[in-house]
Amino acid sequence: MNAAELKEFDVIRVARSDGSDTGPGYWPVTAPTATATTKKTKDAAAAEKTPRTKPQMIRLAEGDPRFTEWKVKLGILLKQELCPNPDGSIGADDGLIITHEPPKADKIPPKITPVPLPPMPGQTPQKPNSVAPRPVSTQSTPVATAQNSPVPTPVSAAVTPIQQQIQQPPQIRPQEQAIQPQPQQQPQPQPQQQQQPQPQQIQSQPQGLQQAQQQASPLAQTGPQPMQWALKSRDLCRSGELVWYQNGNTWRIGVIASTNNNHHEVMPIGHGIVQQNNVTKTDGDMRPFYAFTVPPVALPELKDKEYDGVAWESLFQSAADGNSREMIALDASKMAAVKIDYSYSLWTKLSEDPNAKTVTYYGCFFGAERVEIGDAMRLRSLPADLNVPAETGVLGLRFIFTTKDFPGAVFFRGHIYQLVSEDQPNIVRDEHLPIALRSESQWRHSVGAQRWRYALVRENVVFKEQSIRGRFYPTHRLMPILNPAEFQSAVAQRHVDDQFPHLNNRMDGMGRYLGRKINRLDTLGASVTHTARISLESFIREGD
Repeated sequence: MNAAELKEFDVIRVARSDGSDTGPGYWPVTAPTATATTKKTKDAAAAEKTPRTKPQMIRLAEGDPRFTEWKVKLGILLKQELCPNPDGSIGADDGLIITHEPPKADKIPPKITPVPLPPMPGQTPQKPNSVAPRPVSTQSTPVATAQNSPVPTPVSAAVTPIQQQIQQPPQIRPQEQAIQPQPQQQPQPQPQQQQQPQPQQIQSQPQGLQQAQQQASPLAQTGPQPMQWALKSRDLCRSGELVWYQNGNTWRIGVIASTNNNHHEVMPIGHGIVQQNNVTKTDGDMRPFYAFTVPPVALPELKDKEYDGVAWESLFQSAADGNSREMIALDASKMAAVKIDYSYSLWTKLSEDPNAKTVTYYGCFFGAERVEIGDAMRLRSLPADLNVPAETGVLGLRFIFTTKDFPGAVFFRGHIYQLVSEDQPNIVRDEHLPIALRSESQWRHSVGAQRWRYALVRENVVFKEQSIRGRFYPTHRLMPILNPAEFQSAVAQRHVDDQFPHLNNRMDGMGRYLGRKINRLDTLGASVTHTARISLESFIREGD
């Protein structure tokens, strides 16, 4: 095409005739004051009848300070409307701070997190995704329902790779229908060198609890303040706790109905329609509930069901013979144990003011265990700024409380301790440690591990129940029961750095969260007879 034939397009700008424009913002034009319109001699009524015109506006540039100022103001107003509590804070009393862990989803495959209680030195780093095989047990089971029990495999204290997921248990044959608890084998992490926290000023938070991973401020470099600890309950087996108890060569799940020194009356669980006699056991005949993993049910019709959703009476009536009833009773005990582990009940209220927002308690039945003020607790999560792995931290429990701002929730408040080398700061003397940690520290010093001490990492930290794994057990009290031969050999050689219990955690099974119950018998529900009783110490008052 000839260049002479080319024609440029006409550019047409379309705009409003009144000069209005669309831009990032406008500002009113200051119009000169008309003397004639400001005279007070004008008739007020006539002025009111005069139509009001829209003030003239001028377009502001993007960088104009007035435009920026109004963007900030409008943003603040919008934030206050959409989020009355900034930064995710939630109103509550006392300026407490909590850790937050998302609730576990229902109906997921059970996962067990390896949890060594104290960290020990000189261990080989573990591969995070390796799975440790479990040995198979094939103990026979007596025919009588009251004698049914699981066959445990010994809990090994050797170093094993981290388990990411529970292995499928061996298939249970009808002739050998004993519960086969799976031992939890855990890695041995090296002790973390305790870092001195930088002093911070504690921020008062009158608006309430802050979620996420924030905690109370760390200790100043002046060192920890001495604490006095007390404990009313035994350090191992307590009335009302769920335990594995030995019956010949097999095991069953039951609840400690009463305790007298080293002798315990254990009440089997399953279903109240099946009469089962209580049995007397010693500490050596029992294991903490978290020492073994509850295997899946054997009956196909009970899979993916909850304990309270099964018509147990009809199921037992339909059983053709004793072996069938035995199988049903065993599955009932498994499902009842999982149900109990997903609930809690509080006892001995300490605060008497009915109008108080926060109510404190001396203790609670926490899943399978019984805990109280003064106990040491294993933890699931810790604030990232501490640079302390959760499995190496232990909580010295100072308060158990509920708050009206979080109905149905229970919180645990206390001090975090960690086993470190003796040259680290914030070392705590044994007499100022929680009872269980004091016993652990004194025993390790007595058998040659004298360079390790407990340090105070942070004070007054509040945890939700989902952040608590369970009770801390002193090694020399539990390991002689779990693995006596290896433990005695290690003590004789004075090589005890790798000696500590391997335990599962609360709510690791496949269950549904039930929350707070009135008392322990209410938690047990139909898993025991309606005439069942639990003998508790005088300082325990349930149902407050």
